[in-house]
Amino acid sequence: AAMEKLCTQLRLSPRLGLDTEFVCEDSLVPKLELIQVSTHDIAAVIDFPAVQANGSLDSFWELICNPHVEKIVHAGRQDLDLFALHAGQIPKPFFDTQIAAAMLGFGAQVAYANLVQRIHGTKLAKAHTFTNWSARPLSTDQIAYAAEDVQFLLPLHTHLQKRLHVLGRAEWVREEFSRLETAVVEKS
Repeated sequence: AAMEKLCTQLRLSPRLGLDTEFVCEDSLVPKLELIQVSTHDIAAVIDFPAVQANGSLDSFWELICNPHVEKIVHAGRQDLDLFALHAGQIPKPFFDTQIAAAMLGFGAQVAYANLVQRIHGTKLAKAHTFTNWSARPLSTDQIAYAAEDVQFLLPLHTHLQKRLHVLGRAEWVREEFSRLETAVVEKS
């Protein structure tokens, strides 16, 4: 019921910030543990194993694969791989803030926290970067950290998109997004 309520709220937004937390140890395929999603006024953390065990994520997968909703990720290759695996397709259209930032001179692989600080002026707490996301229960700090990973994606997207258009680099970034999509499809 909570998942359906969240999806109803998320459907009102033309953009979604998305991130995942997963565990790679002891498995060829990363084990999805959390999905973080944000809109202009919502940041939610979905406990993937708990929701999957107690219900269905079909409404969520349908939502993130909706071609009328833009999905915003940062360094999203692994996130897109996991979404393609679980949703059955790549959530398109998508916008990767790390790729866009590289096209604007922020560096080839600028970290999310660094980009947030440089553009938004907010210093993120990165205390749980190497957390075991499969251990339950998650602490309040872990959940806050996970939510923070999507909290600034939409403002970053707005800023980067404006700069890309001003500098005439929007086509450059679309070409890079196509390359990323091709890489994800080839892996699937």
